[in-house]
Amino acid sequence: MMTKTAFKNCIYIGLLLFSLVIKTNGQQITQPEICKNPPKGYELGGDFTVSPMIACLDYNTNISALSIYSPAGIDKGSEGYLFNYKDKDSLVFTKETRYSANKEGIYWIIQRGTITIEGISKIVLSCKSLEVIKTEVPELEFSTCGPKTINILIKDSPVNRKQSGYTIAWNDKDILTFKPTGLPLTISHIYEVTPSSPPKIQGFYERQGIKACFGQPSVFIVKDFTRIQKLESLNYGKEVKIQMQDGKPNKEYYIEYKAKTATEWVESAIKIKRNTADTTGTATVSGLESTSQYCFRLVEKDTCNYAISYSNEMCTPVVLSTEYTKGSINVFPNPTEDKILINSSGAPVRFVELLDTRGRLIYKGEISSDTFNLSEFEKVKYILRLYDANKKLLDTRTLMKW
Repeated sequence: MMTKTAFKNCIYIGLLLFSLVIKTNGQQITQPEICKNPPKGYELGGDFTVSPMIACLDYNTNISALSIYSPAGIDKGSEGYLFNYKDKDSLVFTKETRYSANKEGIYWIIQRGTITIEGISKIVLSCKSLEVIKTEVPELEFSTCGPKTINILIKDSPVNRKQSGYTIAWNDKDILTFKPTGLPLTISHIYEVTPSSPPKIQGFYERQGIKACFGQPSVFIVKDFTRIQKLESLNYGKEVKIQMQDGKPNKEYYIEYKAKTATEWVESAIKIKRNTADTTGTATVSGLESTSQYCFRLVEKDTCNYAISYSNEMCTPVVLSTEYTKGSINVFPNPTEDKILINSSGAPVRFVELLDTRGRLIYKGEISSDTFNLSEFEKVKYILRLYDANKKLLDTRTLMKW
């Protein structure tokens, strides 16, 4: 069973730990008043060491460990410490010499000790400040001009203005270190051969002429993740509306297309972009053959019109158009051995197209009655398209001949 004394000690330890955590949530930039004018009963004196004198918040763990050691000029064992002191804080000292900081700023550490001279003791205070720097990834924009030239824009932003300079590793041997005189700043580099790995740029934080902290490197990534989300056929398959998902807002992407059976891509004069991060981009490609299937992809290009990335590919289905005339059409019998009857309650059917299941055109012609003869065709499954006198698509059916 826990005794009353042990219980009180637990409460004291809990309150002490709570106090240490609370004190890391804010800092005081200016020197505390007691470091210049000690309160009654105290004098200035003694010394100690803080390591490191400039600490860096690690960009992975976002925490920095601090240590106090080597008290000097005071009686051995009399030392006590107060971490992250601010004016009007209580003078509650502990023997704790290890701390952690999770916020950037100036931390003041107060050491308390005694000095005994000829049997007479007096209490002394000494102060040290510690700066904690939060390192950040530089805010940059990358662009290329062909496979061998890269441009890096260092933006004029609060994050970049805190950084003293930058190190750019174009490759393992070619490394540039510099301190910009003003922002924004664009740096260009031309490789002798196409690089096998992207460059890395890292910001550093300088104090008293020494590089005290280094930020997380920013790796050049030029490729955007762009995706075609949807295709919609219009004007009886002569046009296709493309809907784009992802990709950078206000960035234009080129549209390439080809017949599904072709190997060469054709660049459309139409471009596509998203206006905001919350919207999708749309564009319509015209001048297509209504009887063919087409595949589409989006292309990202650099400042010199070189293609640097491609989206997914998406192809139109065999049945391209979704525009139909109101009214029902009956096709029977289906399956059939030779003839079918076409009965339309809306516009009369005057033209038909017969395609195989791969979308290849087998027959195209006009019918003068409501009968279409299939006796000369093979016994397989077909796609039947029905048009009115103006060659407007009325309906599309799957037809089986046996």
